[in-house]
Amino acid sequence: MTDEEAKMNREIFNAERANSYDQRTEKMAPVRDAMLQMLEIALGGGLPGDARVLCVGAGTGTEVIHLAERFPGWRLVAVEPAPAMMAVCREKVREAGLLERCDFHEGYLEMLPEREEGFDAATCLLVSHFFMNLGRRTEFFRGIAARLKPGGWLVSSDLAGDMAGEEYWQVRVLWERVMEGSASAHGNRVDLLPREEMRAMLGSAGFEEVAEIYQWLLIHGWVARRGEAGREEERARRRAGG
Repeated sequence: MTDEEAKMNREIFNAERANSYDQRTEKMAPVRDAMLQMLEIALGGGLPGDARVLCVGAGTGTEVIHLAERFPGWRLVAVEPAPAMMAVCREKVREAGLLERCDFHEGYLEMLPEREEGFDAATCLLVSHFFMNLGRRTEFFRGIAARLKPGGWLVSSDLAGDMAGEEYWQVRVLWERVMEGSASAHGNRVDLLPREEMRAMLGSAGFEEVAEIYQWLLIHGWVARRGEAGREEERARRRAGG
């Protein structure tokens, strides 16, 4: 994470915004619930009963709590760099009575140690579009892949679209009606990739079987599986700067 990205993160997710985040986004509850159902469907049938799941950019903990409640044998690790958001996440998990099954990493993904056993799956909802550099974005997903078991699953969602195309502008008009003008930050604080470029980027980050499984206006969701390459091979590539 660059200094500029870290500064933007602190500005966007400060204490005031973190404490009111759930209330401010309540109008998007049907969209949130659909994404949570997407997670449930994509991960619920293929993971072991004692799966370890990594939630990257966990925010205020909505997906952590949802998965922990739906799958009582799973253990979840929440990664969140914004201290104010993590504080809300911890408190909500505590109130839900789920602290014993959840771990918290306040910091960026690259600061999370890689464990030999790896995670069975990872989630990453509405996070990576904040990376304004494609190389950094690819490395971010490589970092997720490196922490998964070979064959482990990723479910992600991001704002996506071809900002040079007419269809994007048609959809953006509708998006702005819902978001009351917040889409004006596109191209400034977030970077939208065309859907096929997003698919290719996930492939170059080490994921296979990339499939788009969700769309609501500019929000697109994907499921993908980490390639079967051994972890030592992946680490050697990263040490060599490949």
